[in-house]
Amino acid sequence: TKILQQINTAVRVLTNRLNSAKIAIITSIAEETAALSAEVGVLSGSLIQLNFALTAFIIDANAAFATIGAGVVKTVGLSEKIEAQNLKIMETTNQIADDLKELPK
Repeated sequence: TKILQQINTAVRVLTNRLNSAKIAIITSIAEETAALSAEVGVLSGSLIQLNFALTAFIIDANAAFATIGAGVVKTVGLSEKIEAQNLKIMETTNQIADDLKELPK
């Protein structure tokens, strides 16, 4: 019976130690999970801010491209007007040259 009592005591001691170890492991996992959850929350906030920044950048870039496009359209329009004026100048110059040829010498 003494041996059984010693075995029984040893089993209780080992059971208590295992339970303590389980509690320590579970507590550690819970703490790590909470810390990881907080880091994920911070990362999520950073990603939301990055998303807003990228959206604003895209909007600005689209506005810039629209402005550039409008400038190109205006430039093409001005180029066509300049070309038309150049044609008028050439016609006038040719007419003056023709008129000068008809002047008496």
